[in-house]
Amino acid sequence: MKAVWRACETTLWEILRSRELLSLAVVSVLFYAFYYPAPYSRQAAEAMPVVVVDQDDSALSRLVVRRLGKPMR
Repeated sequence: MKAVWRACETTLWEILRSRELLSLAVVSVLFYAFYYPAPYSRQAAEAMPVVVVDQDDSALSRLVVRRLGKPMR
């Protein structure tokens, strides 16, 4: 197990030292963050059932539960 950890650590340090690998890692994360959700951008959940468990039973939590039942404007 120690050898696996050492190999991971060595690889990560090599990535951090290499300008090309580091920039590739950063750019790929940015591309993934913007392009992955693109096909789902037109989808929206509507009229989904919601279950509320009010274990607090305070005035504020009862108010929140009541307002959840009202349609949003």
